[in-house]
Amino acid sequence: MTKSEHAKKCGSWAARLTGKARLFALMLMIATPASARAQGSAPTGAASLTIDVATETENYLRYLQTLGEAPLSQWSIRAFGPREVEALLARQPMEALRSFEHSVHTSAGVRWQLLPIVGDAWYDTRFPFGGNDGAVWRGRGLTTAVQGGVALRYGVLSLSLEPIAFWAENRAFPLMPNGQTGVLAYGDALRPLNIDRPQRFGTRAYARLDPGQSTFRVDAYGLTAGFSTANQWWGPMSEWPYLLGNNAAGFPHVFAGSSHPWNIGIGRIHGRVIYGRLEQSDYTNIADSARSRFTGGVIGSFTPRGVDGLEIGVARLFETPWPTGGIGWRQLRKPFEAFLKANVAGDSGALNNSSIDNQLASLFVRWVFPSSGLEAYAEYGREDHSWDTYDLLEEPDHAATLGLGVRKAWKRPDSGLSGFRAEIFDLDPSTLGRHRGEGGIYEHSGTRQGHTERGQVLGAGFAAINGVGTMMTYERYAADQQKLLISLSRMVVRERAATATVPGSLDVQYALTAERTRRVGKLGLTYGLTGVYELNRYFQSDATNLELTTRLAW
Repeated sequence: MTKSEHAKKCGSWAARLTGKARLFALMLMIATPASARAQGSAPTGAASLTIDVATETENYLRYLQTLGEAPLSQWSIRAFGPREVEALLARQPMEALRSFEHSVHTSAGVRWQLLPIVGDAWYDTRFPFGGNDGAVWRGRGLTTAVQGGVALRYGVLSLSLEPIAFWAENRAFPLMPNGQTGVLAYGDALRPLNIDRPQRFGTRAYARLDPGQSTFRVDAYGLTAGFSTANQWWGPMSEWPYLLGNNAAGFPHVFAGSSHPWNIGIGRIHGRVIYGRLEQSDYTNIADSARSRFTGGVIGSFTPRGVDGLEIGVARLFETPWPTGGIGWRQLRKPFEAFLKANVAGDSGALNNSSIDNQLASLFVRWVFPSSGLEAYAEYGREDHSWDTYDLLEEPDHAATLGLGVRKAWKRPDSGLSGFRAEIFDLDPSTLGRHRGEGGIYEHSGTRQGHTERGQVLGAGFAAINGVGTMMTYERYAADQQKLLISLSRMVVRERAATATVPGSLDVQYALTAERTRRVGKLGLTYGLTGVYELNRYFQSDATNLELTTRLAW
């Protein structure tokens, strides 16, 4: 199909979708009482119609949950839906939570709110650094980004439009030779043919306009469905999730599931199914590999009755080359296929039930101890199927990851709070590798872009293939909307196994961040500095980097 034919097809599909959306909106308007439609415009005070993942609001609410000042709820399937947002904000938490939010207005039955306009700037002196910033990629030199938008709610319909634009100066720095030429020379330092994770995005400035945290959804009768390009965060990890977080851009996807946790007597359950499209970067032009990939996943959580604050869940995600014949039942049922490889039909002609699908799965638990300020959580991830039950029980650490974390909050005399969080995420191969080979984490030999979107890892972004990350962060929130953050992390970003001629080696980054947020009139000003000391960069010599950060929010 040519580009023009593809554009015509997409345009025709969009026109049909738009027509159906208009018809659905008209039906809802007809069903809405006239008194509601006739309301004039009036502000309803500072509140939130939506909460994006990994925002300051979300982080603060999570501390408030442990202190008993926000209601207990599941935290492992995010972003939150409208009913969940209303429940979390129902107790009117401290003013620091409501920093830089605009009032919610009501006009003709439509509730609407301007979302904060946020401008960011980062400057890295020696090499690229950073993560958990969505579509943004921070190269060497100056990187800037701006985002903002509007949220609307009308009956069972919700719409958020929150695009982001960024520009990276992308100044030159030495690359680690990876044995490739052309655009692949910019690819991953260790596995350029098995993961789309460029060291550098070309030789010029790199810029993109991304739809960002935009979502259209319908919530009714305890169910939800919609379309979104927003980031999702699966699992309880605070910094480094195994499956989905905000290290890369959100990808276009449709979703369906429960609009809020359902009470089933013995506890509450919550779930979501997604189907989406992933793209590769322009700097991983792998021969014989489809640029686009289909992804399908499912996640569910359970909070047992009588055990306040406990949440247990499981998640699964598949990625495969985009089907040439279109999406069919084979793709839609993929997230629900058998867990054991012995029970899975392989691709045509494949041996040992092998498939080109890239599967990732996780089992997680989070336990909040109400009114203590304390919570603990863990996530166990698998990169591949076990062959059978015996294999799973004998070697559960094969192609596995483990994440552990703890968070603690204290109330302060000035009506603020202090918070501490620590986390470890381990991608390293186990000792099983001495007698049973296993691939790296987030890479794949069949779906050769790995677990990525446009060149950035969808999960924990500090490393891929293997590595270990540890992090400790102290945060102090004041009632006058000021914040102080100090964070220390250690990240093993590359590992090289020993050979007969070359000893094993680690490439390790230590990063220390200090950041301050203040209120200046109607603006929120954040400024900070991160010092990075990298031991044995590229397995050669030590290097340092300074990153200066500023943010203005209105």
